[in-house]
Amino acid sequence: MPIRLKNTIMNRNLIVILILMAVPVFISAQFYDFKHGIGARKTLLDFNTFRGKSSTAFRDYRNGFELSYIRNFKQNLSLVLPVGAAVYQDSLLDCAKTPFVYVGAQGKYGFYKPTNWFMPYVVGGANVILPKGKDLAIQIPIGIGAAFKVHPQVYLNWQSDYRLSVSNWENHLQHAFGFIYMLGNRDRKSV
Repeated sequence: MPIRLKNTIMNRNLIVILILMAVPVFISAQFYDFKHGIGARKTLLDFNTFRGKSSTAFRDYRNGFELSYIRNFKQNLSLVLPVGAAVYQDSLLDCAKTPFVYVGAQGKYGFYKPTNWFMPYVVGGANVILPKGKDLAIQIPIGIGAAFKVHPQVYLNWQSDYRLSVSNWENHLQHAFGFIYMLGNRDRKSV
């Protein structure tokens, strides 16, 4: 390959790399400039890990869905109010499945500057579970997650929680993935 052709290919690759590195800077609007948001996530409940079964048996995970309201505050803090529905599978009878709904309040703290395309966070809170035909239950979710910026107001979201049972429930892991849409216009004061 002639030297001139090699230099042209290297220059083109260098330009592409520089453009890809600059894209997050061009689209960076602050997550916390938007006060309100909504989220929708697919949830996967892993009861197997704490039952002594395989945690990688993904077919045994129970399915669910969650909608949430997000209220952002300053200093990388958010309040998340989730409402979800899922299915609980009894540990003794694999065929016994119980649908349930839950509501909760969770605090979320985002690390790094929210102008980045990638924003990891920690989350903790409390949920009230209303299973069909059973007593009310309470659990404390503690977890980690990340938001990936697609647009200044749209984020892809992944989160994994340890769900500690306080009463009438079973400890488990919950994994969720979905999207967040921030409502409204940017706060004029921060522009």
